[in-house]
Amino acid sequence: MIFIEEILHYLVDTIGVSSKDNTILNSFSRQCKKGVGLTDRQYDLLKNKLANYREELLEHKIVFMDQPTEIPLREIDRSKYIRIVDDVNPKEKWIEVRFPFSKKDIVKIDKIKSELNQHEYSHSTGSHKHSWKFSSLACYTVCKYFQTAMFKIDTVILEHSKQAENIVNNFVDYQPLLTLDNKLKNISITPRDNYLQNVDRGIMNGYAIHREIPQGLTETIAYRSTSDIYIDPDVWNLSEVINSLQQLDRFPLVVLIDSDDSYRQVLDVHSKLTFIPDSQQSILFRASDSKNAILNTYVKGKLNNWVDNNTKVVYISKSKLPKLLLKTEYKPICSLAITSQRLSNTLESYVIFNCDCIIYTDKIKNNFYRRYTNLAGMQTYN
Repeated sequence: MIFIEEILHYLVDTIGVSSKDNTILNSFSRQCKKGVGLTDRQYDLLKNKLANYREELLEHKIVFMDQPTEIPLREIDRSKYIRIVDDVNPKEKWIEVRFPFSKKDIVKIDKIKSELNQHEYSHSTGSHKHSWKFSSLACYTVCKYFQTAMFKIDTVILEHSKQAENIVNNFVDYQPLLTLDNKLKNISITPRDNYLQNVDRGIMNGYAIHREIPQGLTETIAYRSTSDIYIDPDVWNLSEVINSLQQLDRFPLVVLIDSDDSYRQVLDVHSKLTFIPDSQQSILFRASDSKNAILNTYVKGKLNNWVDNNTKVVYISKSKLPKLLLKTEYKPICSLAITSQRLSNTLESYVIFNCDCIIYTDKIKNNFYRRYTNLAGMQTYN
């Protein structure tokens, strides 16, 4: 008896097939030569394809009559479900999406991955299962793409999906927000008495604010839409910057100093921070060049203080992050740099991690800074 696999191999290897069938029939042939059986759907498709080549096969004295397979048909688990499991981590609940291979469903998986946290996704190569850490948002996102695709979905997942959908569709009612009468909605934070200070902390605390056209420097800082802000000293001088920081209560503050101009910069900032006692200010570097050596004498007895949770201002060099800052309770919420010259990579990470207000004052941005701010979407006020 001649088997359908034999007919397939002879047709592909000897007779030849049309271009429209070339990919699929060659794929089936390679699969069978590896000893991998056809599925029931592959078998039905192959029979339909071979029926189109009956005349060519007869010329080679091969009669095609729906021959059986030599290799038993493979049984495929075509179950499609979305359920809660703990296979990924027994201490956590995960949403497991399972389906047989489908390009359309894989596209949906990729869309879900782009919308949810990549670190909360799990998939083993070759598996038909895709998992996300359980959350109402994950339930909603998964159901958004698969609920109408004949999947069996756990009731709990559907319930969480509906709750999340209601929030998404009525986002304004659930959004953390600072109202114009200085009250905070949908967030468990006690607002400050000063409305502008609350506006300024919108990025830090993750609530929305009513956008206004800023009037003056203090409002310009408060209404920023990103952490980074560039202030042109030809428009607002350093005294005005310091005054705005005082009005917004932007302390603890870390001051980023350029090594080649350290004495002038420390003197400029320190002389304007008269409302902060010297005992609450500290400098964590010393000048090593003759030009700025006078700095070491200037700070002696003034800024040579220990850093702790009572410290309001710390001066550091842009070239190095002092290890002491990683060991103390002092955590800055704002940084100030007199120029936009580049920070060391470690220091830059420290500032971005801790500060939701990062101020640069400079007449000319250097090339690195311009590339950085463009990527960060920084606001520029000129």
